[in-house]
Amino acid sequence: MKGFYRTSLIVCTLISVFFLTSCSANAYQDNPVGYNFLFKLDSSSFTKTITPPADTTKAKVYAHVKDLGIGSTLAGFITKYGAPLKASQPPTMYVFRASTLDVFPKGSTIIVSLENGNQDMVPRVVQISYVAGDNHPTTYAQAQTIAESFLPDDIVGPSTINKFNGNTAVCLSKSYSSAALSTVFPAQDFTAADGSVAKAGTVVASFFPHFSHQDQYNNQQQEHTGSGYDPDTSDTISSVLITPGTKPYC
Repeated sequence: MKGFYRTSLIVCTLISVFFLTSCSANAYQDNPVGYNFLFKLDSSSFTKTITPPADTTKAKVYAHVKDLGIGSTLAGFITKYGAPLKASQPPTMYVFRASTLDVFPKGSTIIVSLENGNQDMVPRVVQISYVAGDNHPTTYAQAQTIAESFLPDDIVGPSTINKFNGNTAVCLSKSYSSAALSTVFPAQDFTAADGSVAKAGTVVASFFPHFSHQDQYNNQQQEHTGSGYDPDTSDTISSVLITPGTKPYC
């Protein structure tokens, strides 16, 4: 996914690898733009905003693509969630407070990454990460509803790629397909599990399980996702990552 790799370069300044390989046998993979990614940022990044990017009202309108979701411009997100937070990394990644009254880590957060569209070269949302806040526990069913709310309204699916398996640290992942979305981004932006090009228009939602939080000496919280830590329950997620293609990231 050539264009998407370019987008990931900025994110990689804060994390070692943006695209993760399959889950190991003894440790869950962490969402590269999930709880731990946000936790490492300055707390003021979630209370201050930045100037929104330039208006893109002249962008091509794609049938079935929602104003707030994969393939859209940022306009819909700004309308619903307000100005992007200081935690954003323009022009390729923007962070929004999803919970109006609560600030991360208590409040839920949405992180969107952008790539130029296939036809109009306008920056469009190519990836969405929804991170559940401590005050907003989110079940798998709720997370799936949230993920689907960001997909075009002609989606087919879901189909299960991986089932949740606590014994082998494999997380739940599901795939969808959208004929409309196949026209928004170049074919190479859709990545298969083996790194090859997947069918255009496919999307995968990777559901990351929730882990217990422990107080650190600085009275902040840190989420653990390595070997030796088990999910709180089998029905609670930490975050869900929505990406084009059929390659799961958990």
